[in-house]
Amino acid sequence: MIDKFLKSITNKPQKRPGELEACVKAIVMMKAATVLGDEFDLKGLKAVNPLRYPETIDSLKQYLKLLEAFDFIEILDETD
Repeated sequence: MIDKFLKSITNKPQKRPGELEACVKAIVMMKAATVLGDEFDLKGLKAVNPLRYPETIDSLKQYLKLLEAFDFIEILDETD
């Protein structure tokens, strides 16, 4: 499934600037999130950030929205 996700972004004829990089970062963040369990908050995800550069809460939200769009995860807010 991850290979399909990456391939679908890679093979897109007109990618937005940074779209492929965001896809790869999203995959890395998703793998890192596995140490947090089924449910986690953004602060926890930021704490286990394996990426070379520090990520912001906003950039993490972007990665998570991308993963949700491809049905890897479901984003729940605090009211759920």
